[in-house]
Amino acid sequence: MEMRKKYPSDQFAVLVMDVSNNPKLTKQYLKSIHSDYAMLMDEGRKVGRLYEIPGTPVTVIVDRQGRAIFRHLGYSPGDEKMFQEEVEILLKRK
Repeated sequence: MEMRKKYPSDQFAVLVMDVSNNPKLTKQYLKSIHSDYAMLMDEGRKVGRLYEIPGTPVTVIVDRQGRAIFRHLGYSPGDEKMFQEEVEILLKRK
């Protein structure tokens, strides 16, 4: 889902972080769910170790103040609907 086109992009960000150092895997994931999320690579797993992230992908929904409000580890088909619902929750919070 292309949420940046559907919702005001200055109100939230959806970030996907690859802690596996396998950008091909994460790019395949993003392509499979037809997303326009930003992809971050964690070379050397520095961030993954700091925040004790056990696997990939990690999807984080960040509010307009830069706070990570929702965090998801892994992916199951249909999760993008949950991501959209969480973005809608953020947009209502103003």
